[in-house]
Amino acid sequence: MAPGVTVVIPTRQRAHVLPTAMESVLGQDVPGLRLLVCDNASADGTAEVVDRYAAGDPRVLYHRHRQDIGATANFQWGMDAVATEHFLLLSDDDALLPGFLARAAGGLRAHPQAAMFCGASVVYDERTGAHRVRPDRGWEEGLHAAGEHVARILEHHFLWTGVVFHVRVREALGRFEPVPLVDVLYLAKAAASFPFAVSLRPGAVFRLTGTNAHLTVTPAELERTRITMQAAVRALPLSPAQLGEAAEAVEGNVRGVANRALREASAARKWDAHAALAAYMDGQGWLSAGKRMRAALARRLAFSQRRRTAAASFETVVRMYAAAPEESP
Repeated sequence: MAPGVTVVIPTRQRAHVLPTAMESVLGQDVPGLRLLVCDNASADGTAEVVDRYAAGDPRVLYHRHRQDIGATANFQWGMDAVATEHFLLLSDDDALLPGFLARAAGGLRAHPQAAMFCGASVVYDERTGAHRVRPDRGWEEGLHAAGEHVARILEHHFLWTGVVFHVRVREALGRFEPVPLVDVLYLAKAAASFPFAVSLRPGAVFRLTGTNAHLTVTPAELERTRITMQAAVRALPLSPAQLGEAAEAVEGNVRGVANRALREASAARKWDAHAALAAYMDGQGWLSAGKRMRAALARRLAFSQRRRTAAASFETVVRMYAAAPEESP
């Protein structure tokens, strides 16, 4: 295995944003850097974009699949192709911050037993311009022991856009689970078996677009994710107490994703999706009295807006709330 780090960028039909991601990688000053772009059968000029960079920079590697193999499989192919000691998985519309890979290399040298360097990430919402750092609580900088923080990483997880892995993580964990929270589950499994270093200084920027997988999940995907994650957690080499904490953290994580997807469906006025998510969450016991009332009002608002294009008036909202179902004590 060659020394250095490979940044894998899986991509599909993102030629317009890919240069930002690529330049953020190629601007990193670390020895043994490779950039591998895994093109999932794009037909929008992605190959030409990558060729322009590869022509003048031998660090750029490119592979194009002949047909769409799916997002998770494309990430898997890229990770499997890594031939350096370390790797990072970068989405095609995200970016590394200057100097991040050098800091990660320094952190891993300082903690040679660590198999991951977990840096905070900036979450940027391109629709509103809002931005925040994640995780924003729950962690201290430095080395963390294997198996001691699985529940915490499920509750306050890092984004793998800002995580540098040693290849021994890949060899130990095997293939990705094909669920919307694949990154969270992979990090939890890695944290169960390997020590890792934490830096709270942001190292990457994650772009929130409204089409991200965790914002558009269906009830069926949520349930499949919950079942898959619970099964994976039960198989981890943890104590009974740690397994219990991790199981609770899985429920909280999936519930949080459901809440965000519900808000996104409401904001986008996708009322059928909103109703389906609300019904699923109610069946899981995840809807508070207030949320149950808002879900019922959203359904009335959806019916009203299907019948007319104008926004609901103040009087309409008063009538809706006046007719809200009473909660049983």
